[in-house]
Amino acid sequence: MLAGLLAGFCANAVAQERFTMKEPEAHTGTRLKRENATSFLPFDKSYHELSAEQQRKVKSAYAQMAEDDEPPFPEKGLAGLFSTLQKVHAKVPVRGKLDLEAEVDAEGKVVNVIVYESPDEWVTKVMAAALATTKFKPALCHGQPCAQNFPFLVNMTIKH
Repeated sequence: MLAGLLAGFCANAVAQERFTMKEPEAHTGTRLKRENATSFLPFDKSYHELSAEQQRKVKSAYAQMAEDDEPPFPEKGLAGLFSTLQKVHAKVPVRGKLDLEAEVDAEGKVVNVIVYESPDEWVTKVMAAALATTKFKPALCHGQPCAQNFPFLVNMTIKH
């Protein structure tokens, strides 16, 4: 059974908006697609399409980010990464934390993926490859493109 996923850039956010991603197909016997990913960020928005509050939440994952600094972020938003994760999780329904970090250069290319924690080796391989091939908006340091890491932290759960 496909599981629920919780994206978490900032675990300390309180009373926040909730965005969902539904399963690609409805289960037999129903036309309703279940929610299987939730986040405090919309999945289909680029960094510049996020509200000021949503951008602030993304920036809160970074220490000492100046007002004119911006973190790296997937050019087309988080939907592509979470779509891949949904497919992976449908095949390997595991529980646990997936904690990866993409090293993004000043041109928005991923040069390395760091794995801190994962519930499954195959999940790690597929999601590291998905991160590595994602095109990013590069970080801005005092208005200039710069290299910076992008955290991808997901709590994988199983809904019954």
